Amino acid sequence: MINFKNKKMKNKTKKLITCILFFLAMFFSGCGMEENEGGIVTPSQTTAYPDNGKSDGTGKNTENGKVSQPPEKDGYLDEINMKIIKDGVLIEDKSFGGLDEVEAVKILNEIAAEKNTEPVEPSYYKKDWLSINEGKTGYQLNVEKTLDKLFSAGKSEKIDAVFDEIEPEKTKEELESQIETVSSFETTILDKKKGRVNNLKLASKAINGTILEPGDTFSFFGTVGETSEENGYEKAPIITKDENGKPKKEDAHGGGICQISSTLYNAAEEAGFKIIERHSHSKDVGYVERGRDAAVNTGSKDLKFINTGNSAVMLKMSVDGEKVKAWVLKKK
Repeated sequence: MINFKNKKMKNKTKKLITCILFFLAMFFSGCGMEENEGGIVTPSQTTAYPDNGKSDGTGKNTENGKVSQPPEKDGYLDEINMKIIKDGVLIEDKSFGGLDEVEAVKILNEIAAEKNTEPVEPSYYKKDWLSINEGKTGYQLNVEKTLDKLFSAGKSEKIDAVFDEIEPEKTKEELESQIETVSSFETTILDKKKGRVNNLKLASKAINGTILEPGDTFSFFGTVGETSEENGYEKAPIITKDENGKPKKEDAHGGGICQISSTLYNAAEEAGFKIIERHSHSKDVGYVERGRDAAVNTGSKDLKFINTGNSAVMLKMSVDGEKVKAWVLKKK
């Protein structure tokens, strides 16, 4: 404990302690002190800038190791030095000269709304799973890269917007690989008379591309329709019976279509479908073995079968110069 000998010494000591405490308080408060012309120590006149969360502890804002400059007027230097696109810069017929980023983005959004396209997925033809509609690439404006080009462009320069390609999720090859041939059958065209071949092609075309969902029933005449002259069918030989019940040949509209039904019948049976109606001819037909034919006649004889599988199938048929072909497709 300090022993003060007189009152005067005691007062001087109190003043000294007070000064020391004052300087300590000012030091720990973080306020800078400087000496003015009169030799008086006062708080620093340094302006405290608004804190942007990157202070270095002195009241000055820092970013990337640099102390920010004091604001001018009512704004900051980043506003004063804001990037502006040079005069005369164009994308197509749209002018971007003198615009800042916010203004440029507004126009780029207009371009995107006009030019952006969605990708188109490849798809099967409606009546032919073996033919694929090509997919199409989509395009989307890359705003960031286009802005970079705008701000880098020289005066009166015309530039192209940057678009990113967006590919379809699936390819044509992927769709093709999903199709499987379940069964197929073909017969040789023995009678190539014009009227008969015409009838074969009409019936084949009507059946080609027919889709049967699981449990669906196929009917030959329900699909082909009436084989009349009005529907384009011509007269050609058919097998019928005379008064004594013996087989004979005569011409009728739609003659020859039994080769279509017989070819399809064999493909359907090979596919494992349930045959619920099928008729034999009264004599051999030549294009299939006996017992493998399927006679049809409007109003009396039909060919019917059920898709007993667990997936949809497509019936395909074709007629060329020599063969009638039928096959059954399904998606894996």
